Amino acid sequence: ITVMLNDEDETFQNQITYMAGSGPSNIVAADIDNDAKPDLVVVNSGEQSVTIIWNLCP
Repeated sequence: ITVMLNDEDETFQNQITYMAGSGPSNIVAADIDNDAKPDLVVVNSGEQSVTIIWNLCP
């Protein structure tokens, strides 16, 4: 999964790539840890698993 963070000045930071299993098929943004920041939940159909990418941005 590749993420590009917004710099809030109509530009983006360089892309960051996260490993999310061998067959990511669906993704949803949700606040999983109740910190008011969206985390990414990725369904991996190839592995029949779920990967959570925690939002660690300040």
